[in-house]
Amino acid sequence: MASSSAHYLFLRAVNVGKRRVPMDLLREHFSRAGLGTVTTHLQTGNVMLENCPVPVQRLESTCETILAEQFGFPVPVDVRTAAELSHIVLESGPVVPLDSADSLYVPFFRNSHSHC
Repeated sequence: MASSSAHYLFLRAVNVGKRRVPMDLLREHFSRAGLGTVTTHLQTGNVMLENCPVPVQRLESTCETILAEQFGFPVPVDVRTAAELSHIVLESGPVVPLDSADSLYVPFFRNSHSHC
């Protein structure tokens, strides 16, 4: 289980069409950039950073710059803290799963952190 200081990155529109971002290379580039312990989930573009020294306010732009430089196209990145994700899950109220009792689908919109 991740610590409460973990940051979660959601990369938009990767691994669809020609916008390929291999997760092993992503982990390598983020690790070399000093973003802490980097974990990815399958080929989804979901990333967990633990012990990241970059302030959360700069993390989106830092990651977007790394991705553009390394992969040659812009990748929007949405960052959420562990506290924000916990709040979303705890405050979501009764949920009717779309396909299984183990899934919760939540849309994220850029700059929508104010409700968390």
